[in-house]
Amino acid sequence: MLLRSDCADIIFPTNVHAKQVKGEELQEFLPYLDEFCKLFGYDKDKVVDCPFTLVEPDSKNPYKQMYVMN
Repeated sequence: MLLRSDCADIIFPTNVHAKQVKGEELQEFLPYLDEFCKLFGYDKDKVVDCPFTLVEPDSKNPYKQMYVMN
């Protein structure tokens, strides 16, 4: 199984902001990662050790709910 190391080579649209998630911020996503790993056969410890990128809507975009969940 190949795990991406980061999203450095991905060009995101201008209506979103991307940032790396670390430490305490990642805790919120652990239940979802647990379920994902169970469903797709990934080792959760290996997945959690990889970098994560959080993609959020640009607050200046009035149509943000149509493209990215808050």
